Amino acid sequence: MLLPPNSALSSDPVLHTLRSLVARGRHAEADRLAEAQKRRCCAGQGGLFLGLRAEIALGLGGFAKALNWASEAMKRLSPADEISRSIEDSRIRALLGLGRFREALSVVESSLASRDSGSADLSMFRAQAALHSGRLPEAKKAADLACALALAAGERAQLIEALLLRARTSRETGDTEAARRDLDRAQGLSRGLRDASVLPTVLSDRADLMAHSGDWAEAGRNAGQSARLFARTLSPHEHLSAGRRTGLVGLAQDEPGVALLCIERAAYLARRGYGTVACRAEIDLLLADAQLAGKDPEGALERATAALSFFQDSQDPGGLARAHVRRSLAALAGSYGTLALREARRACSIRDAGPVAEGLADLALGRVLLPKDPSAAAAAFGRASQNLSLYPPLQSVAHLGVALSRGASPQGDTVGEHLKAIEAFGDRRIMGIVRADLKENFGVEPASALANRAVACIVKDPYGLDDGLDVEDSGPEFLPGLVGASPAVRLLGEEIRKIAPSDLPVSIYGETGTGKEKIAEAVHHFSSRSRQALVPFNAASLSDELFESQLFGHVRGSFTGAHEDRSGLVEAARGGTLFIDEIADLSSRAQVGLLRFIEQGTYRRLGDTRERRADVRIVVAANRRLEDLVATGHFRQDLLERIKGFCVSVPPLRDRGRDIIRLARCFLARASGGTRRLSAHSEAELREHAWPGNVRELQMEMRRAVVLTDSPVVEWRRPKAAPDRAAAATALPGSAEASASLQEVVGGFERRHLKSVLSQCAARVEAARILGISRQALHQKIVRYGL
Repeated sequence: MLLPPNSALSSDPVLHTLRSLVARGRHAEADRLAEAQKRRCCAGQGGLFLGLRAEIALGLGGFAKALNWASEAMKRLSPADEISRSIEDSRIRALLGLGRFREALSVVESSLASRDSGSADLSMFRAQAALHSGRLPEAKKAADLACALALAAGERAQLIEALLLRARTSRETGDTEAARRDLDRAQGLSRGLRDASVLPTVLSDRADLMAHSGDWAEAGRNAGQSARLFARTLSPHEHLSAGRRTGLVGLAQDEPGVALLCIERAAYLARRGYGTVACRAEIDLLLADAQLAGKDPEGALERATAALSFFQDSQDPGGLARAHVRRSLAALAGSYGTLALREARRACSIRDAGPVAEGLADLALGRVLLPKDPSAAAAAFGRASQNLSLYPPLQSVAHLGVALSRGASPQGDTVGEHLKAIEAFGDRRIMGIVRADLKENFGVEPASALANRAVACIVKDPYGLDDGLDVEDSGPEFLPGLVGASPAVRLLGEEIRKIAPSDLPVSIYGETGTGKEKIAEAVHHFSSRSRQALVPFNAASLSDELFESQLFGHVRGSFTGAHEDRSGLVEAARGGTLFIDEIADLSSRAQVGLLRFIEQGTYRRLGDTRERRADVRIVVAANRRLEDLVATGHFRQDLLERIKGFCVSVPPLRDRGRDIIRLARCFLARASGGTRRLSAHSEAELREHAWPGNVRELQMEMRRAVVLTDSPVVEWRRPKAAPDRAAAATALPGSAEASASLQEVVGGFERRHLKSVLSQCAARVEAARILGISRQALHQKIVRYGL
């Protein structure tokens, strides 16, 4: 709950700014400002400052810090103060986040109930404590009351929170339609809300519900949109929420590698103290699932044990039961039958675990008992089949278990119908487990419709830039529109997110085809200028006169063909970002014009005397280090100093390891609509190729492969270096020279001469001057000869 405004908050500019940032959901910015002003803890407004720090920590998921700051703030404020009561609410939320439900409930009943008996917050606190303690009827009653009280009070933010809580309760009891209605209503209410963190939270919960309902496309869209919105607030929730949801969908769509990467990223933040205790435990359970899918039962057992300790600390019976279930599954996969049976029985013995956890426990017990004691297995599967709160495909698994326990033929129609129901839901991981069990216990491997078609992962582009296609193993994105997970690009992504909010210029270095323009787009996307235009401009494509005209505009009659006034790219980028590509190719005259604009923020249209002003952020790109050009006298030192606010290096594709395969699969799926896949030998060939053209070359190779291949499996081979007949003809005497045409001989000489001149010149402008041709003609020859 946001601290209520008062004279002290309004009169102090720092406190006022902190409260404003928190109100808008910009907790990461508020945290940086608070850290810079932490000496205020000892000043006169220390209690208010600490109270705001507690709210900031809650927004970032740092519940331990929030509890410490809220407790310290309460010592400095009067208990009767309205702000003190608000900080006490923050303390309760921190206790709930840490899983200390009994202590939180004790504070609620002893303090909050006496002063706010009819508040929505009181009902929500009671509902949360009841939900995590497995008392679902009590939780639903309290959530209903919280919704009614928030609606009557006209508190939109409180109503959204109450609707989310009621949706979680409804889903736990199996009423998915009611949960969907509440989430849809919460989504509608959260649009336009000042707090930017509310909508992504709603979408994150909606992604869970859509996955539970088998709507994988919608689940992927909601998870991706949630991640994108959290990214704008620079919040750790981006990775905590997106990691959990994307990992969940990835596991269900049989993509354990993709899922594991997302979940591990979330787990890293959880280990640093972000997220609720329940969230950390859920991440460990997902890690256990991912390691099971990756055939690592020992690792899965270890992660399930870690989750078990979290749930024990928070005294969450439902979580305890689910952790024991994961331990049972891991033990069974590792052929530890006795441990698997013991863990399944422990899960079944936990009281007040809730219907979902109870159903999972019954399924685990039935699965362990099926080969040894079919009658006992039938009883366990029977209880699970009557559990309406259970995940729909697991209900079908329970019915299948009942049929097999009672002697149904694994190849009969009854079993076949149940298998079709499981398969139709689309959770490939569950189907894979069922098929493995049938093969191990009955020696039967049923045919699957899914086995004969390419797997199309529904995990969408987290930033909504995947052209609307379902991409096979497209891999995670380290920046919008850029797929990759290697350490080099992950560090690059983190660097871009840090520097983007600043208005300082950015210089991007990288080889041709590495995606420098995409990096510039990401800088613009994460900046405060993202609502304005990003205007790209290639400096190598124009003469000096055209450069000034294109950049600054011109007036009528300023040169031949200037029939009317025209604004330039600087004006088009006003308030936004101007991206200058190939800046190393600027002539000395063009460098002077650009330097003046960057220094003063003013410019004149070509042929005009009027001075204009434009506020733009400058982002430049080059395939060579500008410092080297300065040393050779081909680039101005003063211009370099103005544009190198931040220097970013884009790694070449050959240094990105398995990203080559991720990108190849992504490009292949986009080019083929998800109908083609690479053979294992092709992937090995991809890794061995040097990729001098980097990502652009790889994309073109995959497009070419789709056109030339009729089979669903693409066989790609490294291109062989074509012999240079002209070079051979001029190098060798006699018959070799005589066998070459005049065109080949001239072409070979021209290629070698161009290569020699370019190697001696730091800029293409100088090379064009020496050769006596225009820059456009030089560029065409470079492309023709592949230089």
